[in-house]
Amino acid sequence: MGPVRGRQRRRAGDSPPLEPGRAPYLEAINGELEPYYRDLLGQAHWGGTLNPMSHVYECSSSTTYRRFQMTIFGLSEGGFLVINSVLADRPHADRQPVSGACVVEYTSAGGVVLQCDHCRQVARPGEEPRWDWIPEWVDQAPPNAAHAMCEPCFGHYFGAEAA
Repeated sequence: MGPVRGRQRRRAGDSPPLEPGRAPYLEAINGELEPYYRDLLGQAHWGGTLNPMSHVYECSSSTTYRRFQMTIFGLSEGGFLVINSVLADRPHADRQPVSGACVVEYTSAGGVVLQCDHCRQVARPGEEPRWDWIPEWVDQAPPNAAHAMCEPCFGHYFGAEAA
């Protein structure tokens, strides 16, 4: 298995925007994670009863570590109510930043720079890929950046449930 789970996604500006409140939720979900979220939505609306489901995820900025809990409520008339609540919001303390990173060192043979959807770290290609914290690229990603998911985040946030 490679260092990245799921299919690479294009940057947000490369796709037409989804209409708020109208687009199918699963259209925005990445590759291998789609069955996980399909199941989560199904459980939230299981048997026509309201059964709230939740999932914890990371969505950090370049300066702030943030974790959220997404709670999904199935609505009796159809559809879902999704609420995202802050669980952690603090400065990064445990990541060693790479300063002055060179895009060429992080560009894969396919010509893309992979950035994890969750932790925002960037893959350094090689036989044993390494994921580095480059805060500047969280604020302004290289033009050839694509989003994927690193193995540590995939295992931590989705575990065997998404495999």
